[in-house]
Parts: sequence; C-alpha cells; structure tokens
Amino acid sequence: MEYDAWDEGTVDLTLEEEAAYLRICHQMYRRRGPMLNSDRLLSSLWRCHQNKARAMLKRLIEKGKILVTQDGHLTNTRVTQELDARETLSTRRVHAGHTGGIRSGEVRRNQLKDNDPSEANALAPRSREEEIREEKRRLEGDAPNGALPLGAIPARKERRQSKRAATFPEGFSLTEPNRKYAADNGFNGIEAERMFERFKNHHTAKGSTFVDWPAAWRTWVGNQVKFNEHRTTRASGGMDPRF
Repeated sequence: MEYDAWDEGTVDLTLEEEAAYLRICHQMYRRRGPMLNSDRLLSSLWRCHQNKARAMLKRLIEKGKILVTQDGHLTNTRVTQELDARETLSTRRVHAGHTGGIRSGEVRRNQLKDNDPSEANALAPRSREEEIREEKRRLEGDAPNGALPLGAIPARKERRQSKRAATFPEGFSLTEPNRKYAADNGFNGIEAERMFERFKNHHTAKGSTFVDWPAAWRTWVGNQVKFNEHRTTRASGGMDPRF
C-alpha cells in the first residue's frame, strides 16, 4: 500500500467509511477481481446489520470509491488496474522464461552440431559424479601403484552433505544478530519486532524455503529500506491520489 496516496484518496471519507472501504478492497484483491454485491456478504465483512451495510455501500458508491459492474458485481478502478498489471507482469515473466529456455537449447544444439564428437562431449553437461571421477583419475593417473603425485590433494571419499532448503525453522527468531542488523539499517526495537512478525507470517503462509534463513531476513530488511526510500522520494515530489 502507498500510504500517502491512500490518505489523500480517502480524505473525504469518515473513519467508518474508510475502514469499510479498506476491507472491501482487500476482498477484491483476495478474489483477484470484482466481488458479489450481497447484503449478507457485506454485513459479514463489515460486521454490521444488513440495513447498515446497504447504507454504507450506497455512500461509497456516491463518493466514487466503489463501482457496480453491468452484471451487478462490486469493483474499484485502482484494484482493477493493479490486478491487470500483475497479470501482465506474470505473463511476461512466463513468456521470457519460455523464450529463454528455447534459445538456450538452440545454442547448445548448434554448439554440439558444429563441433566434432570430442568437442561435443566436452560441451555436454556432466554430472557431479563424472566430475569427481575425472578429478580422481587426473590425480592418480601419473603416480606409480596408485600413489598420488607430489603436492596433489587426495580426493575426499565421502562428500560433505550440502544444506537443503527448508521451510521457516521452528526455532528461528529475532535473535540479537538479527535485531542488530535491523538496527544498523535504521529500525528500532519495536519496528524490528513488527517487521520480523510480517516476515515470519509471509513466508510461513507461502511455504517459502531457504537454505539460509538469516540471509533471507537480511534481504527482507534491505527490501524494506528500499521501499521506505522509494515511498519518501515519491511523497517529497508530490503525488496525485491513486485510490
């Protein structure tokens, strides 16, 4: 949410109307489109009697915050624009990934086609096991009776297990190093706690997986710093209401 834009765009609403407007916008985002115009649904959403819900909706429509579609659904111009922008961005990313994969495959096929078999084998991707066997042969190839050449480092018999990405760890919390990193980036204790709670809820709900959760926290803090700077820059330059 762009808070300055929201404050400017809702200046003519009462506090009750603003709260009702916020909750109905949230429903549209969750549904990714217009919502049903139902007295029962609105009274449940706004926690009031259906008569009051009808009156509240009428005021929001009169003030231009809520629009009624031809099929009787409720919508909002800003919500519709943002949902369309998200869909366009998602489509572009999918297309870019698909196009990139096709081009990458074509490049590899052309490399293999234009080279002789030995060069083609060198260009073909190798598994980790093949790389280990090749390294072992290189180290042992010139030594008598299997002895390693002078200065060679013996290959490990056992591979160290690499860390695997995992969901939000049960014991991961706002430790002193995590709190200090937030403080170094300008967030006081209360702000850090609130930010960590949002970080935890967001990744728990999404089922995000990371190999390094402390690094994920540092990234979250860095993104928040960038967002705050962007918001401050736009606010200082003057901005028309977007809600």
